[in-house]
Amino acid sequence: MSATLGVNQIRVEATGKTTTVPNDNIAKLMYYLDCVFTVIEYDRSNKLTDYEHYYNLNNDEKKAVIQLAILLNPKLFIDAKIFVINENLLPNNSANEFYKITDERIGVHINQHVMIGGRSVKVLEIMACKLSWLNNNYFTPLERINNEIRNRSLQTQSNYQTLNSETRIITYQNRPVVVNQSSPTVIGGGYEFGTSPIPMTCSFCRSSITTDTECEFNCGACCLCLAVGYCCFMCIQSCRGKSLCCCDYTHRCPNCRSMLGKYSSC
Repeated sequence: MSATLGVNQIRVEATGKTTTVPNDNIAKLMYYLDCVFTVIEYDRSNKLTDYEHYYNLNNDEKKAVIQLAILLNPKLFIDAKIFVINENLLPNNSANEFYKITDERIGVHINQHVMIGGRSVKVLEIMACKLSWLNNNYFTPLERINNEIRNRSLQTQSNYQTLNSETRIITYQNRPVVVNQSSPTVIGGGYEFGTSPIPMTCSFCRSSITTDTECEFNCGACCLCLAVGYCCFMCIQSCRGKSLCCCDYTHRCPNCRSMLGKYSSC
């Protein structure tokens, strides 16, 4: 389809084609990215947009698809008028359509630039679509993936088993980490935990994070101190240092809220 608009001899040409997208959350995000790379000039990995063969992606590549989809969110393109939510511009039974705009007097494509991730990228075409198209190929798959990650995190946390008052076994993907609370520092996955947040890679969601710390008052330990008669002395000494008397510091991932380790100051 093409049209000539006004005296400026601007031609609008539909360039879309019919396609079938697999009913898979990652495949739909890959299809969304393929559409994005149709309308802008952007460095792309063909493997990350080959939605028909989505099952060939490994876990790192799936994570890259999710991160790229979050970076290239629809709001960027809607605000820049590159994505147009207008059903009147769509052919019958079509949820989206691409249009190339050409100035026929000089025979060149009319384009603009848009800032994405601090980069200025060239706009090649525009895409008209229904809001339902964005829901089906972006918002709903991303929400489902987020829920799957959250559910896996909750399921993993439910596998924590307290064996006794001194030793706890934490398992993740059949990798045991022994936490001995009689030791002042808990070491898990090669990381040493203390009273302060530490940078690390979360073993659950695999994100590079700085841990959140939660200080919990250890009543049992303080009662033990009181029983032997030097609780006040211990509290004064602890207040001079970096931590309060008889506190447990739990390190959690700020993204998935999984517990990554623990430090006991008593």
